[in-house]
Amino acid sequence: MCLTRYLERMKHIISFLAVAALGLAAAFGQCDADFDFMGAEFGISPNPLLGETFAEGEVDQPYADVIHVIIPASTAGIPEAPIELPLDSVVLDSILLIGDMGEAILTTDIGLSMYPNNNGDLPNPNAFLGGNQYCASLEGTPDTVGVFTGAIYTTAWVTVPFLGANAIPFPFEGYTLTINEPPVPGCMDDMACNYNPEANEDDGSCQYAYPGLDCDGNCLLDADGDGVCDPVLGCTDALACNFDASATEDDMSCEYAADYYDCDGMCLMDADGDGVCDELEVAGCTDLTACNYNELATDDDGSCTFAEDFYNCDGDCLNDEDMDGVCDELEVAGCTSPYACNYDELATDDDGSCTVVGDACDDGNDMTENDMIDENCECMGTEIVDRVDEFTQWGIALFPTPVNDVMHIRFNGEALGLTALTLTNAAGQSLHTQQLLGNATLDVSRFPHGIYFVTLRGDWGTATRRVLLGGR
Repeated sequence: MCLTRYLERMKHIISFLAVAALGLAAAFGQCDADFDFMGAEFGISPNPLLGETFAEGEVDQPYADVIHVIIPASTAGIPEAPIELPLDSVVLDSILLIGDMGEAILTTDIGLSMYPNNNGDLPNPNAFLGGNQYCASLEGTPDTVGVFTGAIYTTAWVTVPFLGANAIPFPFEGYTLTINEPPVPGCMDDMACNYNPEANEDDGSCQYAYPGLDCDGNCLLDADGDGVCDPVLGCTDALACNFDASATEDDMSCEYAADYYDCDGMCLMDADGDGVCDELEVAGCTDLTACNYNELATDDDGSCTFAEDFYNCDGDCLNDEDMDGVCDELEVAGCTSPYACNYDELATDDDGSCTVVGDACDDGNDMTENDMIDENCECMGTEIVDRVDEFTQWGIALFPTPVNDVMHIRFNGEALGLTALTLTNAAGQSLHTQQLLGNATLDVSRFPHGIYFVTLRGDWGTATRRVLLGGR
């Protein structure tokens, strides 16, 4: 199957044999294989793949045409050949000629014969060796009018490694031979007095009757029979669309084509074939999505301009939820305050992350207190000097430190009785209050990570401790 598909690609190399479908005779020397293929390894002339075919002929007139072909020695000479195999020869097996009614016809039936020339390379004149140039002439005097197509059955012989010579049969089509009728000169206008229905070549001899008269010189209209023709009313201007050649008197009925159009409403000049006359074309942008779309334009001049991504043609955002003039797709979250330590000059949407000098922070050192952002935008705390804090003074224990989820408070000293607990953040905002009567626990898992202050107040006094929540 691979060889069959491959040899089908070789069809254009040996399709010259299709001319043999027009006739066959074993003879030599009717043509010389001297065509200039410009150094190509294979080729054909005329080539049906390029729209070329045989010269037209005329019945009862001598006819001759020649086809040349050069066959490569191997498939390596064929562009895009999938494999390389020696091409031994191509042999004509049988011929079929089809007439314009689908009937089978022999070439001798129409007066033509084929004379192939294989340069004497093989005894069989219809066999052509690979690696050589050959020709064939089609000659004779055709006696039948018609359009004939050729179909030919051939066998290509290739050498396959380990398998030897292999025959691959397949048919070819593509050439056309036209035999025309002999020319019959005469007048071909059926409106003329000397119209010849058998003429197939107009010789400019047409003659016409005078206006108001027939071809015999008789009046077309003579109501009173006095031999004086009645006027034939109509348009007498030959430039008008409704010109009446038989009219003898103009009745002012002439109609003319509009400027730039013919009488059928077709443009006289329409280079781009768009139905708009060249003189009426309007250059401009014809793209509906462009900012400068011109509904009057008929011919796009490449001037279309389009809005940038995320903007309309007026330069406004298509989506701008916060109405800050920055399109939602282009927003950059961050700190937008130029006075903040973490100011982001690229940020367009403040996300509340700004930190400034004096803001509470956590320097991560349990041996410092009162941590805050200093003038160098660093988080610094005051080292805790050996002293007893307020919780310790009152015998109050708070653990664990830092607190992850639950904070425990134990009273072991003088701080007894009803006690008020207040939890504030580093900014001094009160987040939680609770009345205690003895030991207690407080769920702080809902608070975000950060520095907080726990204050206890009772009749015994007040104690405050800084704690780190969410320290996991």
